[in-house]
Amino acid sequence: MDFFRRLGGHARLGNCSGRGLAVMVPVIGVSILVGLSIVAGLVLLVVPGLIVFTILWVAIPAAVMERPGNQAKLTRRTELTKTYRWSVFRLIVILFVAGLAVDFAVAAIFGGGRPFGGTTGSTAAILAKLTVVAFFAVLGAVVSAVRYHNLRRTKEGVGMEQIAAIFG
Repeated sequence: MDFFRRLGGHARLGNCSGRGLAVMVPVIGVSILVGLSIVAGLVLLVVPGLIVFTILWVAIPAAVMERPGNQAKLTRRTELTKTYRWSVFRLIVILFVAGLAVDFAVAAIFGGGRPFGGTTGSTAAILAKLTVVAFFAVLGAVVSAVRYHNLRRTKEGVGMEQIAAIFG
């Protein structure tokens, strides 16, 4: 909230919700394209799937922030992550390892089955595993959005004011 005040405005729920709903269809379209691209890479071998995942890591935030067509968003993201793919891949690995560690811990504590597997056991085990999944889904989205911003700032000089203006 203080951030928007410094920019001369307020973060209003209606503005943010309206913007979110306005980009929902493009985000779903890009999500499907990204998912299909990653699956196609994984079918070839694991490494091509990881490469595609790394290249398209910031495609969803781009769908929110920019307005080109779905294919153009994917092409643009490949350009944006170019020369920064190892750092993006490191973020993905860190998130994966952290998620795996927490999931192992939850499985050990609650006896909720195997990590990243089905949810079995008590209601507490199921709720704990679902909480872990939800937490890391949100964390992954936030990290992806922050990385998108940092790539835009580094490569194109885009500042927070321009990104905040989208929600205003």
